[in-house]
Amino acid sequence: MVLALGSLASYEESATIPLAMYTAAVGLYRNLKLPMPFERADEKSKAETMPLIINGAGSSVDAFALKLAKLNPSISPIIVTAGAGFVGHPYEIVEGGLKGVEGC
Repeated sequence: MVLALGSLASYEESATIPLAMYTAAVGLYRNLKLPMPFERADEKSKAETMPLIINGAGSSVDAFALKLAKLNPSISPIIVTAGAGFVGHPYEIVEGGLKGVEGC
């Protein structure tokens, strides 16, 4: 993975991005054995959906888990929870999950 470091994050802060993403991917695809978004599927499996609950979606790992889960149309609905410490996080809860807050 190659990331362009911008002025918004230091090298140390940027180094945590791949770790959070890979941790989320291992949890979803290896541990839970959810279908990967790039896997080909027949029409029957495309029609079947499975729900996913992400507890603690205010963390970086869970925010990546949400982004990865949203890539796969067979994972629906996606239900997220976040604690009271979620205020001020660069994501906000909206219908359908989290979205990035502009300027963060």
